[in-house]
Amino acid sequence: MKKNTRIILLTAVLMAVCGLGYLRYRAARPYTPSPELAEAYGSLSQAEADRPDSTLRTGADCYDIEKTVRIMNSLEVAQARSGSFDELLLYMARQDYDGVAKEVLAAKKRMFPILEEMNALRKQYDDASSVMGYLRCVSRQAEEGDLRRGGLGATMLAMSLTQGRAALETAFDAYREQQHLKKELAAKLAKINREYIRYVEEYAPVYHKYMREWDALCLLKDRAYIDLYSGRYADALNNAEKVLALSPENEEGLLLKACALIESGPAAGRTPQLPAVTEGPRPLPLADPEAEAAAALADPRYYTAERILDEYLRRYPDKAAPALVLQGLLFRRTGRPDKAMASFEQAAVEYPRQAEALTDILNAYNNRAYLDKSAEGLYLLNYYRSTMEGFGMFSPNFQKAALLLAENRIEESRQEIYRHFFRRSRQAAYHCLLSDMQYCETHLPAGFRSLFLEAGHIDLEYEPSAAFLGMGRKSDRLDVALVNRSDLRLENVRLFLCIHYTGMYTDDYEVVKVPLEKNLVQPFERVGFDAVEIAPHTVDAITRIRAIVVADDRIGWVDTPEIKRSRATAAVLRPAERAEAARRGNAADDFVPDAPEIKRLIAERMRVNDRPLRTTDRAPLRTAQRPDAQASLPRRAMQAVGELFGDKQADKLRIDLPRILALFDPVFTIHAAGETDKTRYPERNTLSGEYIRLVFDLRPGKDETVPLYLYGNALRLRIEIAEADGSFELIAIEEV
Repeated sequence: MKKNTRIILLTAVLMAVCGLGYLRYRAARPYTPSPELAEAYGSLSQAEADRPDSTLRTGADCYDIEKTVRIMNSLEVAQARSGSFDELLLYMARQDYDGVAKEVLAAKKRMFPILEEMNALRKQYDDASSVMGYLRCVSRQAEEGDLRRGGLGATMLAMSLTQGRAALETAFDAYREQQHLKKELAAKLAKINREYIRYVEEYAPVYHKYMREWDALCLLKDRAYIDLYSGRYADALNNAEKVLALSPENEEGLLLKACALIESGPAAGRTPQLPAVTEGPRPLPLADPEAEAAAALADPRYYTAERILDEYLRRYPDKAAPALVLQGLLFRRTGRPDKAMASFEQAAVEYPRQAEALTDILNAYNNRAYLDKSAEGLYLLNYYRSTMEGFGMFSPNFQKAALLLAENRIEESRQEIYRHFFRRSRQAAYHCLLSDMQYCETHLPAGFRSLFLEAGHIDLEYEPSAAFLGMGRKSDRLDVALVNRSDLRLENVRLFLCIHYTGMYTDDYEVVKVPLEKNLVQPFERVGFDAVEIAPHTVDAITRIRAIVVADDRIGWVDTPEIKRSRATAAVLRPAERAEAARRGNAADDFVPDAPEIKRLIAERMRVNDRPLRTTDRAPLRTAQRPDAQASLPRRAMQAVGELFGDKQADKLRIDLPRILALFDPVFTIHAAGETDKTRYPERNTLSGEYIRLVFDLRPGKDETVPLYLYGNALRLRIEIAEADGSFELIAIEEV
């Protein structure tokens, strides 16, 4: 018995030694790909031969960490998403491997013997889909699990790294059972499975190595973005130079450094203490020597920024749009408006191509889904997307509008704002329309606010869509309508819903375009739009909805009556609402007189029941002292725009106020908001001709004082009127 045991053990040892020897022989022998795999293998081999050792981090031939990570992810994702074996090979053959680390290229080549065996099986069996289906199935299983956690499809490699070797075996067993494979085919696929597990185990350290390096680079870029967003330009410059020290040709690093230098320049109105400007690890020569001589006389920050942008445009002509915007901004800051306009116009042409990178599943920022889990992460995404899509500071149209506004070319400035929103409303990504609105209200108030002065008299309505045959309501569809309470005629109307759901950051929204565009919204008309799908969300998860209206000659916010009332009458506003109120108030200063002049206009032009008010000396007009009061401006907004809208109901209180008050997006009440037993809102509030027309279901008694409250975004008034001898007289107007 013992002899037999020794024989068995000896046999097992010999088999193990032979197997190990075979594996070493196989690994050492030269690999010659079949004709089907030759093109893909040749692309990797050629790129590997052209690359220096992967440890080199300086010099013209150092690898690019972002390109390296992209290739690592792209080849893994291709396994999960390729429709056929030939499609996978074609994808691998046509990738651009320039700048990819040699170590990664060598690791990827080690997968080709596995692909070779798959190709042989494909020739032997009619059911070719089963051969490719194995690799695709297990990859998708890993990918779907990772997507549920909010990341980019990390593939079977990620599954093996996070769940262990057993996960790969389990995935194969599940596929074999689902497909009911023939015994012989199952055995050969099992062999491929073992080979693939061995490949993954060898490849994992390489994968981790470069992902750690990429994470370190992202950390520095994140810091630079946050510093730029916060106005800490010296820190932003320092972190951008650290990015370039790790990755000298990094696109974002070059843009971040140039932006920090431009924003810290003297023409920006800031003089921070900056560290000494360095050229980075590599010289960045100017393409034009004459420009170098001219720039030598300028501020050193602008000089260096100009050199960086010239170098960026030389290296990345296919991604030139953000650099052209920065170049235009630099030209503007250094007193070259004609060159600035030319750069902005060229950027506007290039941005549609640039924006396509955002829809790429392998985009670096799609691989960092954790960024949308915090407010700071949203800032980073917002800044990055602005460079890719051309909105906010990186909008060439907004920059042109600012340039034209500085030259007092108001109408041309407005047209540039229209062009921006026309371009943005036709792109696939709508989320940054919010930033577009905020940027215009902050930096282009004179041009933007005048685009939709009457927005407060356009209401948004929405409700859950009716189910089939009206039996209940659908939980993931909304019916949307606009109510026009003004004499405006809106043409070519596009509507974007900004929806805040439970669990979202306080001032964050998901932007959804309403499918149907309306060619016309008539004055005093309610217009319904197509139903909007909000799946996977439900109506019950909605906390509030706002909308952005983009028409041929109008752009602005539209809210529900409930939101307008709560925002205008709230004692404490949310941060975003406070900021918006301040922006609108600043914009209103460009169009309306100050508070004393407004009160004078009300006293002169207010009408009650179609009759002018009488004045009284019983109570003088009282004016609160406001440190931010502005001097009166010309009355260009006071011109008549239509005829008076009348309502002859005898038992109603009808109040007409100057149309200019519409600039404040006002909410009106009789008695102060919050006095629940007395407060009355108008049953009708329309904008027509020279007046805002209010109709209250109220008939004041003789000598009864009626307190009318106006709650605006930059002005709050209490207007007291009283009936006497069949007419009304003004008692007082005061700020509250």
